[in-house]
Amino acid sequence: MKKTLIALMSLAAILAAPAHAIDAKYRAKLERSGCTQLTEADGTCDINKTKAQNQAAHPQSQMDVTPYLGTWQMFNANGQRLPKLVVRKKSYLFDGNPIETANVPFITDKGELYLVFKTRSITLKSDGNGEWHSPAGQGYLKRQ
Repeated sequence: MKKTLIALMSLAAILAAPAHAIDAKYRAKLERSGCTQLTEADGTCDINKTKAQNQAAHPQSQMDVTPYLGTWQMFNANGQRLPKLVVRKKSYLFDGNPIETANVPFITDKGELYLVFKTRSITLKSDGNGEWHSPAGQGYLKRQ
């Protein structure tokens, strides 16, 4: 009986402990550099540089974001309306408030604008469709 109780208590302690995929030093480097694990892995961002240095190496001004400009209505997977995203030449508004990207925005090989914010990642397509993902859920976007 004691062995079973000890085993159950040990299992409960292990399951209750938080799991961290990356260590604190790596997380700090990502935050300082403005990179995400994805952009660091694909070579579009260097975690050993600052966010300003990464943006200078991949200036947004050289990207043609014209096909993505405008107001994008966000929806969750069930079709419920969420706040709007406004894409401008050099800035973004989320629900009417200015917001900075957590990465250097870039256009993928498929011609999609890829943005990462603190709470979600967004992929916009020039045809007026898009999708978003966050730890809390996912959904889609439509240009208005």
